[in-house]
Order: sequence, then structure tokens, then C-alpha cells
Amino acid sequence: ADLCADHMCCWDNDRAKNCFDENRDDCSGPFLACNVITTKPVQDVLLRLESPDTAQEACAEDRVTSILGVEICAQLCDDHMCCWEEEAKRNCFVENRDACVNEYADCEILMTQ
Repeated sequence: ADLCADHMCCWDNDRAKNCFDENRDDCSGPFLACNVITTKPVQDVLLRLESPDTAQEACAEDRVTSILGVEICAQLCDDHMCCWEEEAKRNCFVENRDACVNEYADCEILMTQ
């Protein structure tokens, strides 16, 4: 852990403290293995969000303040991001209106992230 101490900011969930972009070469190179100390696999977190409105919970404003929070929201919303696609031929809002305005409505927050 001491070897990783100076590079733990690479995986900080707080965007203000995260230094991955500024230290991309170190974070994705020699210190990449350090992320196992701090990161919890997204799948584990997803398993704890077992309710019919998981996208609503995961994409709440207070949950997408960290990189991990955005990642979880994005994974849950992946199949429904077409609801907000600007390109007409890729937009699926009309075909999926109920899902887009109900259980996946909170996914729209990813368009501003």
C-alpha cells in the first residue's frame, strides 16, 4: 500500500480529488494495480440495488457525484440512452416512451455529466 500512496487519487470517487486525467500515464501504467486497494467492483454495488426502480436510485443527483456513481448509473441506463439520442434514426423515445419517461427517466442526468 505504501508504494501506491502517492497515486491513490487516481481512483478517488470524488471528482474534485481524482487525479487520473492529470496522471494518466502513471495511473494506467505502473500504478494500475493500485486500484484494487480502493475500488469495489461495480457488479457488487449493482447487486445491492435490487429494486424495480434501480435506475432511479442509481442516477439520483446525489449518487452521480462520484466517478463510481456515474459508472453505475451508466451501466444501468446503457440500453436506454437512445431515449435522449439527438440523431433521429438512433433515437428510441417513441418506441420506448413508457420506459423513457418512467423507470429510465433519471438516466437523462448522464447527458449533462
